Amino acid sequence: MGRVSSIKFLKSKDEDSVLASCKDGVLKCKKALKKQFIKLGGRSFGTYQSKEIDKFFKCAFEATKISYFGEFAPDDEQLPISVIALGSYALSEMSVRSDIDFFISYKNVAGYNVKDIVKSYIKFLKDINLDINPVYYEIDELFDTIKDDLELKTMFYQVRYVCASKQLYKMTKDKIFELKE
Repeated sequence: MGRVSSIKFLKSKDEDSVLASCKDGVLKCKKALKKQFIKLGGRSFGTYQSKEIDKFFKCAFEATKISYFGEFAPDDEQLPISVIALGSYALSEMSVRSDIDFFISYKNVAGYNVKDIVKSYIKFLKDINLDINPVYYEIDELFDTIKDDLELKTMFYQVRYVCASKQLYKMTKDKIFELKE
């Protein structure tokens, strides 16, 4: 995946231009994967790919904030949303054709349409042509929703913070630890 500068995307506050820039960046990345795999000799390719994907996730999150709040976009910590890598993406062990498994943890807070923001974020990621497998739950429903689903529980054994609220990520990790117990 080619080098992508989030700053380049964020200089423009226009959602359409951010979308076009991100789409172009993903296309360039996909075209460069084979070359990067050969260059790295397979070693640490998963780490390289995960870091590149993280950049797109961060850019998409910023673009989503801009589309909802414009120039009044809050800091990441002030939005009750956390984007978390799962499975091979969390372990940085993805292959060229791997889908991107991730989880969005959110907390319903008065004053924000958090679920709408989450859906818009996922739509943005799909619109820029990332091959994603999103899962999203309200943090207070996480334990009860996943506790009896063995497949989902297995996916949550390896997690890694990607972007948005670190505080909510820590709260989510506590819930995941309860699941493991």
